[in-house]
Amino acid sequence: MSNAPGYSSLSVAEHVMTSIFMLRRRFFEYQRLAQTEWHSSQHFCVHGGAIRDVRGAILGIVGRGAIGQSVAELASALGMKVLFAEHREAHTIRKGYTAFEDVLRQADILTLHCPLTTASHNLLDAKAFKVMKSSSLLINTARGPLVELEALKNALTSGLIAGASIDVLDTEPPAMGHRLIGLDHPNLIVTPHVAWASTSSVARLDDIIVANVMGFYDGNPINLIC
Repeated sequence: MSNAPGYSSLSVAEHVMTSIFMLRRRFFEYQRLAQTEWHSSQHFCVHGGAIRDVRGAILGIVGRGAIGQSVAELASALGMKVLFAEHREAHTIRKGYTAFEDVLRQADILTLHCPLTTASHNLLDAKAFKVMKSSSLLINTARGPLVELEALKNALTSGLIAGASIDVLDTEPPAMGHRLIGLDHPNLIVTPHVAWASTSSVARLDDIIVANVMGFYDGNPINLIC
């Protein structure tokens, strides 16, 4: 059996960075204010939620595979401080990693790029959100069940965290009226599992699949996983 490694790393990384800018600068809230309040403002601008710079922000990354490293590369180029999170409840902290709860406490943005396993299921739960900064953001482009969605909804509505960008849900496609898609929150982005799907990523995926098939028929299989 063969897979298609690394085809979407850049696309997902750029989706993450786009989300960071949109959430830190509260694009949706200010778009709404332009439509509803700017015309009656006593000043040349309308102030709403806090607009935060990206440079200097602390980015916590859960998962250090190809995507996590691509995100780290882009974030570092923008002047962000990157922390890679150690496994939750790990007894030993590996070199280059930071304890999971310390990342939760410090991160201005937390982005998930780890596989879904028994250990990582509901990695972000009610307890985790209580540790995070009230100004922090969550980005999930990995797997929906990494996040306990009812806990996320409560964290957003109660102000435990400031916003989220969610590209994956617990069930896909979701049912009508899903708790996050229908949530009226000024700093929430929900997209339909498209972080991977830039035109260049789709083209790379096509090329890898063709190469896998050709390798199989030529008797020289590539990208084997078993």
